[in-house]
Amino acid sequence: MWNLLVLFACMITAVGSDVVGTPTSVFGYRKRRLDIRCLYKFGYETNSKYFCKGECFFQNKNIIIESGSPAEDERFSLTDDTTARVVTVSITDLRTEDEGKY
Repeated sequence: MWNLLVLFACMITAVGSDVVGTPTSVFGYRKRRLDIRCLYKFGYETNSKYFCKGECFFQNKNIIIESGSPAEDERFSLTDDTTARVVTVSITDLRTEDEGKY
C-alpha cells in the first residue's frame, strides 16, 4: 500500500484564525483510517470547530466537516473533547484525493 501525505495546521477560528500549533505532517495509508488530533486553548470549548481542505479563512472556507454537523462525505468525522480540549478528525478509507493541505 502506498502512503499518503496529509499536511495540516491546527487552527482555532473566531473572527480570524489563531494558530495553536505549527503545521504538522502526518502519513496515512490508502484504504486505512487516519486520526488527526488538535489541542486548543482554554476558552474555545464552546466555539465551533472546522476541518477545511486548503486555506481556511473566515469568509472563504472549503469546509470538509464542522462540529455539530454531519460531513457530506461520511468518511470524515469530527469529535470535540471539551474537557481535554482536543478536536479529533478521523478519515476512513483514505484515498489518493485526500492527500494535501488541511
